[in-house]
Amino acid sequence: MPIARWAPLAGRITADLVKHAWSVFLLLAVGYLMGFRVETSMLELLAMVGLVLVFALAFSWISVLVGVIARDPEQVQIFGFTVLFPVTFVSNVFVPTETMPGWLQPIVEANPVTILSDAARGLLIGGPVAEPVVWTLVWAGVIMLVFAPISVFALKRKV
Repeated sequence: MPIARWAPLAGRITADLVKHAWSVFLLLAVGYLMGFRVETSMLELLAMVGLVLVFALAFSWISVLVGVIARDPEQVQIFGFTVLFPVTFVSNVFVPTETMPGWLQPIVEANPVTILSDAARGLLIGGPVAEPVVWTLVWAGVIMLVFAPISVFALKRKV
């Protein structure tokens, strides 16, 4: 049965978004059970969820590209640990930027995961949100503009 060429990509990305939405829900639920309370409005909570999902959508294109060009599942796993792992851990998600070595702080502050983290914190517990939200959307747009066409091109060459 013939299908559109973009259908596998759309299915993969939609599945990723559902998975990420479920992860955000679980994170908020467990956080609530452990005592975390959203200190802002329901609108800001929904904005945070939407922002995380937009960023996840953009990042999904990187995963799609890796899945299209990788020869086997081990290569995908190696990519995840060697590239995506440091992007997450060289951010302020787990440790405040001020506690990091001086040479690392500018790298951490420019990291898109740090900017998303700052935006999410601001939307959930208060604080500045305009600049981190705008920069998160800029990063998401750049990631999508770069990796979506490359992913589609790689898929067309492979099929």
